[in-house]
Amino acid sequence: MFKVILYCVCALASLQALEEQGSILLQKMTPDMLESIGLQGKQGVIVTDLNECSPATKELKKGDVIVSINGENVHTPKQLMEYFDKATGERVPLTVWRNGELANVFIYPNAKPNKQNILGGAEFDTSEHGVEVKRSGVTGLFEKGDLVLQFNGKPVKSVDDITKAVANNPNAFSVVVNRKEMKISQTFAMDKNGNTSFSQSINIGRG
Repeated sequence: MFKVILYCVCALASLQALEEQGSILLQKMTPDMLESIGLQGKQGVIVTDLNECSPATKELKKGDVIVSINGENVHTPKQLMEYFDKATGERVPLTVWRNGELANVFIYPNAKPNKQNILGGAEFDTSEHGVEVKRSGVTGLFEKGDLVLQFNGKPVKSVDDITKAVANNPNAFSVVVNRKEMKISQTFAMDKNGNTSFSQSINIGRG
């Protein structure tokens, strides 16, 4: 068994707000810089620093070169931020150059979860395997296909179990999910200003 424990306190915010807060720093790549890493003739923006605890940008890594957003070539940090801030979906696809090859990742554009729904728009359904995440929402804590095992310390047998738990405590929750053979335990809380805190424990393998 391999176990990873993470703890972060941060605010979900737009990409521009994250940059203003110092949570993410972006820099336009010069032609020479791009050529030096094998992207001659291309354009892109490099992630020079990143607060990795932010669910909004959890799939990005320091050193990633963002070359496109939703299929549109990226030329400047301003262009990337403007696209991100206008996005209305629950996530936006990016293509990044990472470790010498292109990779597809997502960023999460919504500024904050709806205060009336701390799950951030995540949706669930009952399948033959159990209660399954059908829509990941904007917190960055759920992925489509996750199986919800426990919510606030109690076994989950139906979507109603989650609904009732959120109604009883609308500002915080704990959840255990099965994700691709990993058992992930998470806690999430939001204060009156919309700032969030979360912890995460990941068990890989048996045990």
